[in-house]
Amino acid sequence: MYLLLAIGLACDTSEAILALCWGKKSPPQIVGKVRREKTAISMTVCDDLSYDHLNSLRPLAEVGYDVYVLDDSELPITIPNSLYDKVTIVRRSSRKGWKAGNLNNWLFRHGTKYEYVLVLDADSLISVNSADKMLLTAEHPENAKVAIFQSKIRPKSFNPSFFSKIMGSGALPRMRIIERVHAPLQLLLSFGHNQLLRLQPIRSLGGFDETLTCEDTSLSLSLAASGWESKLVDVWSYDTDPVSPSAYVRRTTRWARQTVEVFQRPWLNVPLRIKLLLCRHLLSYLLPIIGTCLLVISLWNGPSSPTDTIDFMLKSLAMTKGYRLYAMSLLPSIAILILFIFLRIILALQEGVSCSRLFVTFLLGSAPYSILLFPLATSMIASCFGYRAQFIPTNSKISMNRDNNFVNIVQRTFVLFVLVGLLAFMILNRPGCLFVGFNFVWIGYIFLSPISLFLIAVIDWSPLTSEKRRA
Repeated sequence: MYLLLAIGLACDTSEAILALCWGKKSPPQIVGKVRREKTAISMTVCDDLSYDHLNSLRPLAEVGYDVYVLDDSELPITIPNSLYDKVTIVRRSSRKGWKAGNLNNWLFRHGTKYEYVLVLDADSLISVNSADKMLLTAEHPENAKVAIFQSKIRPKSFNPSFFSKIMGSGALPRMRIIERVHAPLQLLLSFGHNQLLRLQPIRSLGGFDETLTCEDTSLSLSLAASGWESKLVDVWSYDTDPVSPSAYVRRTTRWARQTVEVFQRPWLNVPLRIKLLLCRHLLSYLLPIIGTCLLVISLWNGPSSPTDTIDFMLKSLAMTKGYRLYAMSLLPSIAILILFIFLRIILALQEGVSCSRLFVTFLLGSAPYSILLFPLATSMIASCFGYRAQFIPTNSKISMNRDNNFVNIVQRTFVLFVLVGLLAFMILNRPGCLFVGFNFVWIGYIFLSPISLFLIAVIDWSPLTSEKRRA
């Protein structure tokens, strides 16, 4: 377990170093007229329609793009009169195949007229300039074997919650790592939205994969196995972060389950680098579970006296005779952890994240941790036994209603109190375990989480904040 933690820390630190040292390199674009008639814009909607985002399609339609709204909502959506002649609504008789089925329905009914489709989610925003640059990139001869042209994405909301602002602080550093490290190493998977797709290779695959809810990852793997590539284009687009900790937990557990589902396929012809990237994604979801397991194991049978543990740590750090072997493990671990934190701060500052935002994120960013552990572990175990994840858009009305259901609130609160209570009881019995390994890190996250959850709830539901969001 400690080896897996070390691998995860090594990967994260290496990425941060390379993101600071390497420059960005974008795929080439042609110079000339943009042939927009070859490209469709498709926005997928499933009970998460936002009229602000829907109205953002108007400029795209006015310059010549054919715009479609693929409506999978329970009740048909209504289009404002100003968009009535600019947007085509596409509905189907069932929700079979989730988002992949929705896209396939459009592909087989309307896709034959186009060479490309720009896929947007209901919370996506993209400018005409960004869409044009993606199309110009796709038309360049050097990109003839590229099937997925992914834009860079950062969060943007018309009514941001305090929680979404906190979580959004990590978006820019994360995108820098993808642009300067993953993209040059060809370690790209489809983001599932805000991307331009070449339709010919997708038609050759028979459309989007409806057997998995992660149609984006499945598409990336199938195309890679057929020799097609994915590229990151140096243009910005936008989406919306989860508006609440419960929405964040739901999205994270869905992504984790989908990653486990992908591992149930052989993907024999997929390049090794992509398989290693999937292993990295799986490890990132396992790390909080592994850390908590190590904490529980040490609290169950670790040292009970803090004096003995502190004395052992001090002798190891001082390279005392008989303790040097432990120091060879302990000192580099502490140094790399400090280096990683320092590098991530530098990355965030270079990408324009303010010091005040970093400080608030440091204090309150642990909010989802305690309510994430149990659903993350149980959902990944369920996927191992063949239970498929349900695709429910992160900020849809259905999911928001479920989160605010009284029974769900009581269940989350009960699990939270049980987790914190058990850990507190075990720590009181064996306080020496606080100083074993990185236990203080996991304990800090778990015990700060309820406080952060409370503060975020108070801020988000305060009259002043609510008035600003309504405005």
